[in-house]
Amino acid sequence: MLRHTRTVVGVLLSIILLWFLFRDTDWQVLSSVLRKVDVSWLFLAFFLSFSSFFTRVQRWSYVVRATQPATFRNLFSATQIGLLVNLLIPARLGDLVRGYVLASLAKIPFTRSLTLVALDRINDIFALVVVLLVALFSFPSDVDIEFAAGAFGNSELFVVSSSLIQPVAASLTGALFIVIVILVFLYFRQDIVLRFLGRVVEPIAPQAAKWLRTIFLNFAAGMHIFRSGIQMTKSVLLSLVTWGLVALSLAALLMAFHLEFPWYGPFMMLAILGVFTAVTVTPGMVGQYHVPVVASLLMILPEMNVNEAKAVAIVAHLLAILPPVILGVYSMLSEQLNINDLIPERRSNTVE
Repeated sequence: MLRHTRTVVGVLLSIILLWFLFRDTDWQVLSSVLRKVDVSWLFLAFFLSFSSFFTRVQRWSYVVRATQPATFRNLFSATQIGLLVNLLIPARLGDLVRGYVLASLAKIPFTRSLTLVALDRINDIFALVVVLLVALFSFPSDVDIEFAAGAFGNSELFVVSSSLIQPVAASLTGALFIVIVILVFLYFRQDIVLRFLGRVVEPIAPQAAKWLRTIFLNFAAGMHIFRSGIQMTKSVLLSLVTWGLVALSLAALLMAFHLEFPWYGPFMMLAILGVFTAVTVTPGMVGQYHVPVVASLLMILPEMNVNEAKAVAIVAHLLAILPPVILGVYSMLSEQLNINDLIPERRSNTVE
Protein backbone atom coordinates (compact mmCIF):
# COMPACT_ATOMS: atom_id res chain seq x y z
CA MET A 1 0.00 0.00 0.00
CA LEU A 2 2.80 2.43 0.96
CA ARG A 3 4.68 1.67 -2.26
CA HIS A 4 1.59 2.43 -4.37
CA THR A 5 0.98 5.64 -2.41
CA ARG A 6 4.56 6.80 -3.09
CA THR A 7 4.12 6.05 -6.78
CA VAL A 8 0.85 7.98 -7.02
CA VAL A 9 2.35 10.95 -5.17
CA GLY A 10 5.42 10.80 -7.43
CA VAL A 11 3.30 10.79 -10.60
CA LEU A 12 1.24 13.74 -9.35
CA LEU A 13 4.42 15.65 -8.50
CA SER A 14 5.81 14.95 -12.00
CA ILE A 15 2.63 16.36 -13.55
CA ILE A 16 2.83 19.47 -11.37
CA LEU A 17 6.51 20.07 -12.16
CA LEU A 18 5.98 19.58 -15.90
CA TRP A 19 3.02 21.95 -15.90
CA PHE A 20 4.98 24.45 -13.82
CA LEU A 21 7.92 24.35 -16.25
CA PHE A 22 6.30 23.93 -19.66
CA ARG A 23 2.97 25.78 -19.37
CA ASP A 24 4.22 28.92 -21.19
CA THR A 25 6.47 27.10 -23.66
CA ASP A 26 6.74 28.18 -27.27
CA TRP A 27 6.71 24.71 -28.80
CA GLN A 28 7.68 25.94 -32.25
CA VAL A 29 10.89 27.46 -30.90
CA LEU A 30 11.58 24.36 -28.82
CA SER A 31 11.14 21.98 -31.77
CA SER A 32 13.29 24.23 -33.96
CA VAL A 33 16.11 24.03 -31.39
CA LEU A 34 15.84 20.23 -31.22
CA ARG A 35 16.11 19.90 -35.00
CA LYS A 36 19.45 21.74 -34.99
CA VAL A 37 21.13 19.43 -32.45
CA ASP A 38 24.53 18.02 -33.47
CA VAL A 39 24.06 14.23 -33.21
CA SER A 40 27.79 13.46 -33.04
CA TRP A 41 28.13 15.48 -29.83
CA LEU A 42 25.06 13.68 -28.47
CA PHE A 43 26.69 10.30 -29.08
CA LEU A 44 29.78 11.49 -27.20
CA ALA A 45 27.62 12.71 -24.33
CA PHE A 46 25.87 9.34 -24.15
CA PHE A 47 29.18 7.43 -24.27
CA LEU A 48 30.65 9.50 -21.42
CA SER A 49 27.52 9.09 -19.31
CA PHE A 50 27.41 5.35 -20.07
CA SER A 51 31.07 4.96 -19.03
CA SER A 52 30.40 6.50 -15.61
CA PHE A 53 28.18 3.53 -14.73
CA PHE A 54 31.19 1.23 -15.00
CA THR A 55 33.61 3.42 -13.05
CA ARG A 56 31.16 3.66 -10.15
CA VAL A 57 31.12 -0.15 -9.93
CA GLN A 58 34.90 -0.30 -9.86
CA ARG A 59 34.90 2.40 -7.19
CA TRP A 60 32.57 0.34 -5.00
CA SER A 61 34.72 -2.77 -5.51
CA TYR A 62 37.55 -1.23 -3.46
CA VAL A 63 35.21 -0.75 -0.51
CA VAL A 64 33.54 -4.18 -0.74
CA ARG A 65 36.69 -6.21 -1.33
CA ALA A 66 38.36 -4.63 1.69
CA THR A 67 36.15 -6.89 3.79
CA GLN A 68 34.22 -9.30 1.50
CA PRO A 69 35.07 -11.29 -1.64
CA ALA A 70 32.83 -10.33 -4.55
CA THR A 71 33.17 -10.58 -8.31
CA PHE A 72 32.88 -7.58 -10.59
CA ARG A 73 29.75 -9.18 -12.08
CA ASN A 74 28.12 -9.39 -8.63
CA LEU A 75 28.89 -5.74 -7.96
CA PHE A 76 27.87 -4.66 -11.47
CA SER A 77 24.51 -6.44 -11.35
CA ALA A 78 23.70 -5.19 -7.84
CA THR A 79 24.59 -1.62 -8.77
CA GLN A 80 22.71 -1.48 -12.07
CA ILE A 81 19.59 -3.18 -10.74
CA GLY A 82 19.60 -0.83 -7.75
CA LEU A 83 19.91 2.19 -10.04
CA LEU A 84 17.06 0.93 -12.20
CA VAL A 85 14.80 0.53 -9.16
CA ASN A 86 15.83 4.00 -7.94
CA LEU A 87 14.74 5.37 -11.28
CA LEU A 88 11.36 3.64 -11.26
CA ILE A 89 10.41 3.83 -7.58
CA PRO A 90 10.73 7.02 -5.50
CA ALA A 91 12.51 7.35 -2.12
CA ARG A 92 15.77 5.58 -3.07
CA LEU A 93 14.45 2.07 -2.45
CA GLY A 94 17.04 1.06 -5.03
CA ASP A 95 19.78 1.30 -2.38
CA LEU A 96 17.95 -1.34 -0.34
CA VAL A 97 17.54 -3.51 -3.45
CA ARG A 98 21.20 -3.02 -4.33
CA GLY A 99 22.23 -4.35 -0.93
CA TYR A 100 19.84 -7.26 -1.18
CA VAL A 101 20.99 -8.29 -4.66
CA LEU A 102 24.66 -8.16 -3.61
CA ALA A 103 23.89 -10.22 -0.49
CA SER A 104 22.09 -12.82 -2.62
CA LEU A 105 24.71 -13.04 -5.37
CA ALA A 106 27.86 -12.81 -3.24
CA LYS A 107 26.41 -14.83 -0.31
CA ILE A 108 27.17 -12.23 2.35
CA PRO A 109 25.00 -11.04 5.27
CA PHE A 110 22.29 -8.60 4.24
CA THR A 111 23.09 -6.12 7.03
CA ARG A 112 26.76 -6.05 6.00
CA SER A 113 25.81 -5.57 2.38
CA LEU A 114 23.65 -2.58 3.33
CA THR A 115 26.52 -0.97 5.23
CA LEU A 116 28.75 -1.41 2.18
CA VAL A 117 26.09 0.37 0.11
CA ALA A 118 25.99 3.14 2.72
CA LEU A 119 29.77 3.56 2.58
CA ASP A 120 29.62 3.86 -1.19
CA ARG A 121 26.91 6.50 -0.87
CA ILE A 122 29.16 8.43 1.53
CA ASN A 123 31.99 8.23 -1.01
CA ASP A 124 29.57 9.50 -3.65
CA ILE A 125 28.51 12.40 -1.43
CA PHE A 126 32.15 13.40 -0.86
CA ALA A 127 32.65 13.69 -4.62
CA LEU A 128 29.39 15.64 -4.97
CA VAL A 129 30.56 18.10 -2.32
CA VAL A 130 33.81 18.58 -4.27
CA VAL A 131 31.76 19.33 -7.40
CA LEU A 132 29.62 21.76 -5.40
CA LEU A 133 32.70 23.55 -4.10
CA VAL A 134 34.17 23.83 -7.60
CA ALA A 135 30.88 25.26 -8.87
CA LEU A 136 30.38 27.67 -5.99
CA PHE A 137 33.96 28.99 -5.83
CA SER A 138 34.26 29.36 -9.61
CA PHE A 139 30.91 31.09 -10.10
CA PRO A 140 31.46 34.90 -10.19
CA SER A 141 31.01 36.08 -6.60
CA ASP A 142 29.83 39.54 -7.63
CA VAL A 143 27.08 38.40 -9.98
CA ASP A 144 23.50 38.01 -8.76
CA ILE A 145 21.52 35.05 -10.08
CA GLU A 146 18.51 36.31 -11.99
CA PHE A 147 15.52 34.43 -13.39
CA ALA A 148 13.54 36.49 -15.86
CA ALA A 149 9.78 36.81 -15.57
CA GLY A 150 8.09 33.76 -17.07
CA ALA A 151 11.08 31.44 -16.68
CA PHE A 152 9.28 29.30 -14.10
CA GLY A 153 5.85 30.83 -14.21
CA ASN A 154 7.06 33.78 -12.11
CA SER A 155 5.39 37.08 -12.96
CA GLU A 156 8.37 39.24 -11.95
CA LEU A 157 12.17 39.08 -12.05
CA PHE A 158 13.46 36.72 -9.32
CA VAL A 159 16.92 37.50 -7.93
CA VAL A 160 19.24 35.41 -5.71
CA SER A 161 21.87 37.63 -4.11
CA SER A 162 25.54 36.88 -4.84
CA SER A 163 26.29 37.42 -1.14
CA LEU A 164 24.81 33.98 -0.40
CA ILE A 165 27.20 32.00 -2.62
CA GLN A 166 30.47 32.15 -0.66
CA PRO A 167 28.86 31.40 2.77
CA VAL A 168 27.21 28.31 1.27
CA ALA A 169 30.58 27.12 -0.08
CA ALA A 170 32.25 27.68 3.30
CA SER A 171 29.46 25.77 5.11
CA LEU A 172 29.77 22.80 2.75
CA THR A 173 33.54 22.70 3.26
CA GLY A 174 33.10 22.67 7.03
CA ALA A 175 30.42 19.97 6.89
CA LEU A 176 32.62 17.74 4.72
CA PHE A 177 35.53 18.09 7.14
CA ILE A 178 33.32 17.21 10.12
CA VAL A 179 31.96 14.08 8.41
CA ILE A 180 35.49 12.89 7.58
CA VAL A 181 36.62 13.41 11.18
CA ILE A 182 33.61 11.49 12.52
CA LEU A 183 34.18 8.54 10.19
CA VAL A 184 37.88 8.31 11.06
CA PHE A 185 37.02 8.52 14.78
CA LEU A 186 34.39 5.76 14.48
CA TYR A 187 36.89 3.48 12.79
CA PHE A 188 39.88 3.99 15.05
CA ARG A 189 37.96 4.27 18.35
CA GLN A 190 35.37 1.52 18.01
CA ASP A 191 35.78 0.66 21.70
CA ILE A 192 34.14 3.94 22.74
CA VAL A 193 31.04 3.30 20.62
CA LEU A 194 30.73 -0.29 21.83
CA ARG A 195 31.09 0.77 25.48
CA PHE A 196 28.37 3.38 24.95
CA LEU A 197 26.03 0.75 23.51
CA GLY A 198 26.80 -1.68 26.33
CA ARG A 199 26.48 0.75 29.23
CA VAL A 200 23.82 3.20 28.05
CA VAL A 201 21.61 1.61 25.39
CA GLU A 202 21.61 -2.08 26.43
CA PRO A 203 20.12 -1.57 29.93
CA ILE A 204 17.24 0.38 28.39
CA ALA A 205 16.68 -1.51 25.12
CA PRO A 206 18.66 -4.78 24.88
CA GLN A 207 17.35 -5.72 21.42
CA ALA A 208 18.00 -2.27 20.03
CA ALA A 209 21.53 -2.35 21.47
CA LYS A 210 22.16 -5.74 19.83
CA TRP A 211 20.88 -4.47 16.48
CA LEU A 212 22.92 -1.26 16.68
CA ARG A 213 26.02 -3.26 17.64
CA THR A 214 25.61 -5.48 14.58
CA ILE A 215 25.09 -2.48 12.29
CA PHE A 216 28.09 -0.65 13.72
CA LEU A 217 30.43 -3.65 13.50
CA ASN A 218 29.42 -4.22 9.88
CA PHE A 219 29.92 -0.53 9.16
CA ALA A 220 33.33 -0.60 10.83
CA ALA A 221 34.26 -3.74 8.89
CA GLY A 222 33.40 -1.98 5.67
CA MET A 223 35.75 0.85 6.66
CA HIS A 224 38.70 -1.56 6.59
CA ILE A 225 39.55 0.27 3.39
CA PHE A 226 41.22 2.81 5.73
CA ARG A 227 43.91 0.17 6.31
CA SER A 228 45.09 0.57 2.76
CA GLY A 229 45.88 4.09 1.70
CA ILE A 230 46.28 2.94 -1.89
CA GLN A 231 42.85 1.28 -2.06
CA MET A 232 41.16 4.21 -0.38
CA THR A 233 42.88 6.65 -2.74
CA LYS A 234 41.76 4.59 -5.73
CA SER A 235 38.17 4.60 -4.48
CA VAL A 236 38.12 8.36 -3.91
CA LEU A 237 39.80 9.08 -7.26
CA LEU A 238 37.36 6.84 -9.11
CA SER A 239 34.50 8.65 -7.43
CA LEU A 240 35.89 11.92 -8.76
CA VAL A 241 36.42 10.32 -12.19
CA THR A 242 32.79 9.13 -12.19
CA TRP A 243 31.45 12.62 -11.52
CA GLY A 244 34.01 14.03 -13.96
CA LEU A 245 32.66 11.81 -16.74
CA VAL A 246 29.15 13.06 -16.05
CA ALA A 247 30.41 16.67 -16.14
CA LEU A 248 32.10 16.00 -19.49
CA SER A 249 28.88 14.42 -20.72
CA LEU A 250 27.00 17.61 -19.84
CA ALA A 251 29.68 19.66 -21.62
CA ALA A 252 29.24 17.52 -24.76
CA LEU A 253 25.48 18.00 -24.47
CA LEU A 254 25.88 21.78 -24.42
CA MET A 255 28.19 21.54 -27.44
CA ALA A 256 25.49 19.55 -29.23
CA PHE A 257 23.21 22.58 -28.86
CA HIS A 258 25.96 24.92 -30.15
CA LEU A 259 26.11 26.79 -26.84
CA GLU A 260 29.09 28.86 -25.69
CA PHE A 261 29.47 28.39 -21.95
CA PRO A 262 32.05 29.17 -19.22
CA TRP A 263 34.35 26.33 -18.17
CA TYR A 264 32.52 25.94 -14.83
CA GLY A 265 29.13 25.60 -16.56
CA PRO A 266 28.96 21.77 -16.56
CA PHE A 267 30.08 21.69 -12.90
CA MET A 268 27.34 24.14 -11.97
CA MET A 269 24.77 22.00 -13.81
CA LEU A 270 26.07 18.83 -12.19
CA ALA A 271 26.10 20.34 -8.71
CA ILE A 272 22.50 21.54 -8.96
CA LEU A 273 21.37 18.26 -10.50
CA GLY A 274 23.17 16.30 -7.78
CA VAL A 275 21.33 18.18 -5.06
CA PHE A 276 17.91 18.05 -6.74
CA THR A 277 18.13 14.34 -7.64
CA ALA A 278 19.90 13.07 -4.49
CA VAL A 279 16.59 11.44 -3.54
CA THR A 280 14.30 10.32 -6.36
CA VAL A 281 10.78 11.61 -5.70
CA THR A 282 9.20 11.22 -9.14
CA PRO A 283 9.15 8.08 -11.31
CA GLY A 284 11.91 8.32 -13.89
CA MET A 285 12.85 11.72 -12.40
CA VAL A 286 10.30 13.23 -14.79
CA GLY A 287 10.03 16.91 -13.96
CA GLN A 288 12.46 16.53 -11.09
CA TYR A 289 15.35 16.41 -13.58
CA HIS A 290 14.07 19.04 -16.01
CA VAL A 291 13.65 21.91 -13.54
CA PRO A 292 17.26 21.97 -12.21
CA VAL A 293 18.65 21.69 -15.77
CA VAL A 294 16.69 24.76 -16.87
CA ALA A 295 17.57 26.63 -13.66
CA SER A 296 21.30 25.90 -13.96
CA LEU A 297 21.37 26.89 -17.64
CA LEU A 298 19.73 30.24 -16.89
CA MET A 299 22.30 30.77 -14.12
CA ILE A 300 25.37 30.20 -16.30
CA LEU A 301 23.84 31.68 -19.48
CA PRO A 302 21.52 34.50 -18.31
CA GLU A 303 20.76 35.61 -21.87
CA MET A 304 19.70 32.13 -22.97
CA ASN A 305 16.20 31.72 -24.38
CA VAL A 306 14.02 29.84 -21.89
CA ASN A 307 12.55 27.61 -24.60
CA GLU A 308 16.05 26.61 -25.69
CA ALA A 309 16.88 25.71 -22.10
CA LYS A 310 13.78 23.53 -21.95
CA ALA A 311 14.87 21.73 -25.13
CA VAL A 312 18.26 21.00 -23.53
CA ALA A 313 16.49 19.71 -20.41
CA ILE A 314 14.42 17.23 -22.43
CA VAL A 315 17.49 15.75 -24.14
CA ALA A 316 19.54 15.82 -20.92
CA HIS A 317 16.84 13.78 -19.17
CA LEU A 318 16.85 11.15 -21.92
CA LEU A 319 20.64 10.87 -21.72
CA ALA A 320 20.39 10.46 -17.95
CA ILE A 321 17.80 7.67 -17.90
CA LEU A 322 18.85 5.57 -20.90
CA PRO A 323 22.06 4.07 -19.37
CA PRO A 324 20.47 2.87 -16.10
CA VAL A 325 17.47 1.45 -17.97
CA ILE A 326 19.65 -0.42 -20.50
CA LEU A 327 22.18 -1.70 -17.95
CA GLY A 328 19.54 -2.44 -15.31
CA VAL A 329 17.38 -4.52 -17.66
CA TYR A 330 20.48 -6.30 -18.99
CA SER A 331 21.61 -7.16 -15.44
CA MET A 332 18.19 -8.51 -14.46
CA LEU A 333 18.09 -10.69 -17.57
CA SER A 334 21.67 -11.95 -17.12
CA GLU A 335 21.01 -12.81 -13.46
CA GLN A 336 17.59 -14.27 -14.35
CA LEU A 337 15.82 -12.07 -11.82
CA ASN A 338 12.33 -10.61 -11.83
CA ILE A 339 10.61 -7.99 -9.69
CA ASN A 340 9.56 -10.53 -7.04
CA ASP A 341 13.20 -11.59 -6.61
CA LEU A 342 14.08 -8.04 -5.54
CA ILE A 343 11.96 -8.09 -2.38
CA PRO A 344 14.21 -8.63 0.69
CA GLU A 345 13.16 -11.57 2.82
CA ARG A 346 14.08 -12.40 6.40
CA ARG A 347 16.26 -15.42 5.82
CA SER A 348 19.01 -16.72 8.02
CA ASN A 349 21.54 -16.98 5.22
CA THR A 350 21.24 -13.32 4.26
CA VAL A 351 20.68 -11.54 7.56
CA GLU A 352 23.34 -11.44 10.20
